[in-house]
Amino acid sequence: MAAEPGESLVFEGVSPRPVLTWATDGPWQVDGDLSPGVDVERFAPQGLTPAAGRSAFRIGKLAEPPTATWDLQLRGPTAGTVREGDRLLARFWMRCDDSMTGQAYTQLAFERATTNYDKSVLIELTTGREWKRFDVAFEAHDDFAPGEAQLVLQLGFGRQRVEVAGASLWNYGKALEVDDLPSVDLSYEGRALDAPWRQAAAERIEKLRKGDLVVTVRDAQGNPMPGAQVSVELTRHAFPFGTAVAVGGLVGQSADDQRYREVLKNNFNYFVFENAMKWNNHNIGTPEQIDAALDWLEANGIPGRGHVLVWPSWIYIPEHIEALASNPERLRAAVNARVTDTATRYRGRLTDWDVINETVANTDLMEVLGYEEMTEWFKLARKADPDAGLFLNDYAILSGGARDTGHQNRYYELLQGLIDQGAPMTGIGMQGHFGSNLTAPERLWEILDRFSAFGLPIRVTEFDIDIRDEQLQADYMRDFLTAMFSHPSVDGVLIWGFWENRHWRARAALYRADWSIRPQGQAWRDLVYGQWKTEETVAAGDDGSAAFRGFKGDYRVVVRHNGDTQTATIAIGSDPSTLELTLP
Repeated sequence: MAAEPGESLVFEGVSPRPVLTWATDGPWQVDGDLSPGVDVERFAPQGLTPAAGRSAFRIGKLAEPPTATWDLQLRGPTAGTVREGDRLLARFWMRCDDSMTGQAYTQLAFERATTNYDKSVLIELTTGREWKRFDVAFEAHDDFAPGEAQLVLQLGFGRQRVEVAGASLWNYGKALEVDDLPSVDLSYEGRALDAPWRQAAAERIEKLRKGDLVVTVRDAQGNPMPGAQVSVELTRHAFPFGTAVAVGGLVGQSADDQRYREVLKNNFNYFVFENAMKWNNHNIGTPEQIDAALDWLEANGIPGRGHVLVWPSWIYIPEHIEALASNPERLRAAVNARVTDTATRYRGRLTDWDVINETVANTDLMEVLGYEEMTEWFKLARKADPDAGLFLNDYAILSGGARDTGHQNRYYELLQGLIDQGAPMTGIGMQGHFGSNLTAPERLWEILDRFSAFGLPIRVTEFDIDIRDEQLQADYMRDFLTAMFSHPSVDGVLIWGFWENRHWRARAALYRADWSIRPQGQAWRDLVYGQWKTEETVAAGDDGSAAFRGFKGDYRVVVRHNGDTQTATIAIGSDPSTLELTLP
């Protein structure tokens, strides 16, 4: 059993030898692709324990992201000897200073400093906006003289800026086992199959997500037909189980594009465009392509939502609009036109809109125009598309171990402010981009309970799990979906893409590049199209009726008796449904 990770480095009475330590004038350096736009700063951190030291690095690139994880890294060469089989402990502190999701990633490696960079350990870690200490225990795979190996924190993970402090490496020789040392736990509380929360979830699902149907079978004279075989099959969930989609996959004609559409139809009942409808969409989808994609989606009975009318950061706004920053009236007019024109163009074709995205961290427009302008954007969207649901959407509410309480509190304040100002908001959007810091199901419920006070439906708008451990990934897919499906305020879950070659984080996709399904993809199917799909046959009783309790949604009903067959469709909702069918 691993030791509890306290501040002390003494475990089982064994004191380690330092291999690499942290100091203001230490050997650590930032390297890789240090092109323009890379931020590197050494500063005095606040709120850290003395063990973390009195200095930290702030490192990041928020413009064009690095193309590989090692294109931006913090690296320290060893100053001590390491022998094959030595048990080592790497320790460091890290926090996210800025990113698209409120989480920052690093990949820690202990590797040879030259030639093939063979590694003793390689592990991806993530943290939110609060300082978090990481301990990583491992065994050296070879002998290394001082300077022949290095501890590396690879930081080339998209647009992010991180702060790192106290990185060090300690050698316990062979006096301890790796399991005697503290190390990051990439699991989560409540993962066990006998965890108590599961029974509560099952009871909630039975109550919330199911409804009743009675089918009565009669002959041509109106007499009941006991013994008639009545089969019901759920053909479409009422609950949105959706995905982000790429326009190219919907309008392209390659074999992969055709497979993309097939897999989409077979796995999801709801969609959102990942990038095509953004104001600055980087030429990902022309208006004509978007129309063609919507035509296909409508023809296949897949409704969806619009993302996003206003993403209020200069990063996500066309440059010619940013140039209006010194002229508030012209800027206001341009933003208002964006909301009105876009919502009007797609009026009636989308069920709802993310009116504003990520307002906690992205405030450029509000700093010029004022926060009350957010309410005006909601009102303009309502006028342009009267029947669409209107959402505020943000990140770091559910993910990252739900540690970023500051972000959660600010989001709560912004929602309250919009409601107080009369914004016609109809829903709360919560993203869910998860790394290794997985939030326990019961903690997810606590957050949902808090935000349920607004009386608005909560939709998980952007869900994915970007970790290497595919079994852990699958287990969390199972448990996150279960936690969401069992909460009364949640009215849908959308993953942020499903195929590796059309996903912003390839490892998070449900399907690999060759279209083989990952374990987490199978977990999705096992729930949505297995455990949560009603398919049942019942013999009608003496009164000719057959009763069913099934998951809410659209059903195909088939009645058979003495070679005669009758079919019908009906929806099961919250109120009991009845259906009468007549056989010859």
